[in-house]
Amino acid sequence: MRKALTLAALMGTTMLATPVFAADQQMHYAKDYSWYLELRAGAPIPVDHAFVSGGVVGDYEPDTGFHGAIAIGKELSDNWRGEVSLAITRGEDGDAVVGGVTIPHTGSVNIVTLMGSILYDFDTTGSWRPFIGAGLGVAFVNFSNLTGGGFATTGDDAVVAAALHAGVSVPLSDRTDLTGRYTLGILGGGDYAVTGGAVGQVTSTSTEAEHLITIGIRFKLN
Repeated sequence: MRKALTLAALMGTTMLATPVFAADQQMHYAKDYSWYLELRAGAPIPVDHAFVSGGVVGDYEPDTGFHGAIAIGKELSDNWRGEVSLAITRGEDGDAVVGGVTIPHTGSVNIVTLMGSILYDFDTTGSWRPFIGAGLGVAFVNFSNLTGGGFATTGDDAVVAAALHAGVSVPLSDRTDLTGRYTLGILGGGDYAVTGGAVGQVTSTSTEAEHLITIGIRFKLN
């Protein structure tokens, strides 16, 4: 009888301990920091970009184009995360202003950016979680048959790229977040071949800022 009572007590203890152990395991897994994949799409805000081309000085503003990015990231702590992103920004046609005169242009500007960023998520009491961050990388800029009375350019250059980010995340499920982000992108100056110009003639740009607005979906991968 005593053996039966002892066995029953052990079984009861095991049954009581099992839910506690399972809860501990769930807490442990909940604290594991996840890798994530984020897809973003949006558009740049049109701004003037200064240029010097064959002695012509002016400003060029493309029509509104589009911006898209894919990022792989890792949650490093409850608040910090890091990500590497590949993005493309495109502006088409637009106008150049030379000597106060507006001159229509055709063609496109394409920018492919590879960047690493560190981001900080703020703690809040609600479901909305704002974040800020900064990034550094390289941008590959291509002027594709950008032609008009101000300048004519077809060429490529690789320039330094940096960014400041601010946005908010809203959970859609345990593994999916909706994100909104503003990015102040900074591009270093570059030199691009003047179409039909003399050998060595270039269109030069200065360090410029790009304003990007995107909406995204972030998927936790583990």
